Amino acid sequence: MTPSSSIFASFHFQSKEFHAPTKGMTNLLFFVDTSYNYTIMSYVYSHLLFQKLAISMAWGYFICMQSYGALSSSEESITFDPTNTSVPVVTITTTGMGVCTTPTTTLDVSGNTIISESLAVGSVSGNSTLEINGSLTMTPQFVSSNITLGGYNTALVDSSSGNITVTLPDVASSRGMTYTIKKTTFNNTVTVSGGGTPIDRQSLFLLSGTASSSQLPILTVVSDGSRWHSMNSTGTTWSPSCDNLILAWYDPSDSSTITSLSGNVSQLWDKSSNELHLAQATPADQPETDTRSLNGLNILDCVEGEHLIYDPFPINTGGNLMVFMVYIVDIVNGTADCIMSMNATRDWQIDSYDGSEWIGRIEQDNIGGSNAVLQGGPYSGPSIFCAVFDINRGLLRGIIDGYDRENDIDTYTTAMDSSMYLRVYGNRSGAQFLDGAFGEIIITAAVDDQTRQWYEGYLAHKWGLTANLGASHPYKSTAP
Repeated sequence: MTPSSSIFASFHFQSKEFHAPTKGMTNLLFFVDTSYNYTIMSYVYSHLLFQKLAISMAWGYFICMQSYGALSSSEESITFDPTNTSVPVVTITTTGMGVCTTPTTTLDVSGNTIISESLAVGSVSGNSTLEINGSLTMTPQFVSSNITLGGYNTALVDSSSGNITVTLPDVASSRGMTYTIKKTTFNNTVTVSGGGTPIDRQSLFLLSGTASSSQLPILTVVSDGSRWHSMNSTGTTWSPSCDNLILAWYDPSDSSTITSLSGNVSQLWDKSSNELHLAQATPADQPETDTRSLNGLNILDCVEGEHLIYDPFPINTGGNLMVFMVYIVDIVNGTADCIMSMNATRDWQIDSYDGSEWIGRIEQDNIGGSNAVLQGGPYSGPSIFCAVFDINRGLLRGIIDGYDRENDIDTYTTAMDSSMYLRVYGNRSGAQFLDGAFGEIIITAAVDDQTRQWYEGYLAHKWGLTANLGASHPYKSTAP
């Protein structure tokens, strides 16, 4: 629609001249002599229907408006307020032009802006929908505590005071959004969670670093409306190396950690930095390697009497301890047949409880009230055993494949000794030995449920035991 009549008016800020030959619907032409300049053509009809808006750079800017609205002017400004709400749609001053605001710069827009074709900044034309010929500033968000991301695309995370979880926003409402999370300190771990939606095929990514790291980790993700996709990452999926409280980590699937002769294992190296390597000097008591596997991964076979030891194993944790073990039981010959034991004065062992099948029991001396006998057995495996010694809550727990099979409150009241004799597949006295096999073993001072579930998810997916996990386990479908 084109107005049937038009009247031209001119305005020059420097000479403060304004000419309007007639009243009514107008076609106005303004000229402002400034160093940053725009040409704006705007056809405005009733109900603020803008038919066309074009902006281009020049040495001066012209504004041509056709409107039915209200126009006012003074010596220093011109306002266009078609709704008479005292909130002008356009305000032009000696500073610049403001859309729904008073300008503080050459062009100042308050509110959302829709560009239907393309926008070139610092150039008269471009080759893409948005072309910037110059720099672009994006203010980062500085994070030092747990947070769910929102209005900022970049998060710089300071984890010097403790571990931090950064949760991505709702994936459906973030379609096309890109977020970058950067760890800025060496201390502790930054966990990036998809908020219930996988990042690639993982539930979370871990950004960790030590003083010896050459680069602090970073993760960039983008949403397609249903999943988060990792675009680049120096972070990792969760593994025991992300546990700052880990005491020992033994992994027979890693051949580089096994010392053997003719298939007999004399040493299984600790993959943590604590160098608590399991060993067996007697050839007749050495487990066998490369004879059995689980999910395609090597496990160590222990015929009755074969076992590994470490002495003295340090428990400098105030008594808190959590033990994980991927195990298989072949033959039970006594109630004290153990998958693991730690011998001292205040000590414990994980034994069969039954003389012919492996029911499972955490048998303790001088650390609390009663022993923890597992319910619902037998549990011959392959399974993931977890024993939790939580001195802060007086809690002793026996957990199989994520299921709490024994939860005795107030039964761990006295901290275990700080130096212990560790046996794998042997009891505390070294008199009874289990016939079976084992995969990964982890010993940590962390006793919280989140860390426990990370370990269970990690081990289940690695060793092919996800079917053992309950449907409600957070890492049943995706690894941590």
